[in-house]
Amino acid sequence: RLMEPYSVYTNRLAKKGVIGDQKKEICVMLGMRLKSFARKSKHTLKPENSLRYLVELLQKSQDDYYPVIDENQQFVGMVQLDKNRELLFNAELYDKIFVRDFMFEPPYKIVMNENIESVFKKLEDSEMECLPVMDQNTFWGFIFKSDLLAGYRHKLIRQSRELS
Repeated sequence: RLMEPYSVYTNRLAKKGVIGDQKKEICVMLGMRLKSFARKSKHTLKPENSLRYLVELLQKSQDDYYPVIDENQQFVGMVQLDKNRELLFNAELYDKIFVRDFMFEPPYKIVMNENIESVFKKLEDSEMECLPVMDQNTFWGFIFKSDLLAGYRHKLIRQSRELS
């Protein structure tokens, strides 16, 4: 913060010419509600699902991230397609590899009532495009950095127009 006049949240906006001060930034973040930005997942995986199952699911889905839910309906990890592309194109592995073999536990989970500033920080610290959102210890959906930044920018611009 000493070297850079803008936070990680406003730096991209400042480069585009939408500049706000720290008070304005905090006001905008306080007005954002996590639930309005989180995406519900239509499809879930189980650790025991085969790679074949995932490949068949991909024929019906456009998602790049899938939650992995155990038999107790608890979130146990996630699958990111970009990290597993080589597996998807190796038909010999379809019945030999299971979701539990390539799923991963994200470094952070977001709770539904978490403040947006904390969510931004976790996304930045994790260097991930999305993180899981939990509602009372149950998987609710994913929050994407790009959705938050677009929403933040929209609110900042709207607020700037209202003040001028």
